[in-house]
Amino acid sequence: LIDLDGSRERATQAAAAGAASGPVDDGGPSGQAATVTSA
Repeated sequence: LIDLDGSRERATQAAAAGAASGPVDDGGPSGQAATVTSA
């Protein structure tokens, strides 16, 4: 956990990719956290 901004941007990109290729979790923080954990 070095850059919070960078992590946020990466999480957003990962969330978009995950939603496109997998289950859609458009709820907010929980979805992002799950994406980060999965990645």
